[in-house]
Amino acid sequence: MNSLFYSKSYHQIFKNSVSDYFILSPGMPAPDFALPDSNGNIIHLSDFKGKIVYIDFWGTWCYPCIQEIPKALKLQKDYKNKPVIFLYVALEYDEKNIANWKNFIAGKDEHFAKFLDYKPFPGIHVVAEKQFYNKNIKPYKLSFVPTYVLIDQNGNIVKARAARPEDISKQINKLLEK
Repeated sequence: MNSLFYSKSYHQIFKNSVSDYFILSPGMPAPDFALPDSNGNIIHLSDFKGKIVYIDFWGTWCYPCIQEIPKALKLQKDYKNKPVIFLYVALEYDEKNIANWKNFIAGKDEHFAKFLDYKPFPGIHVVAEKQFYNKNIKPYKLSFVPTYVLIDQNGNIVKARAARPEDISKQINKLLEK
């Protein structure tokens, strides 16, 4: 750092800007959040301690996110009777978008129904109003979706930018062996 930053003030600015990312390091406790499900019930990430959690940050407005759904559904089938939680955090902006999200996860969206083999969309679904600006998800430093996060049974980050659904099985299996 000293060789890259000749000024102590630049050194400190850099240090301050990257320090928030260290909370997402493997082994660190996953930042908890509290978000509503489609019925308005508040779901806390910490509710799932003791289980592996695979978080999918996505949005109904994100076509690449929608394209991942068949692979996500297959992954859920593969771990149906295992202590693995599939938590879908939809980043939707306002009440209208949230209403569209509710229709989507219920399997009522005519444009994207082809992506859902069965309805409603399985898994645990919560919504982050105001998308990337939602204060509950700020610690995850999201700048794009889909973004996946893998959390172990102790509630610690395994990978803050985890593999996509078709590539995550090896890591989930490794956690299940523990």
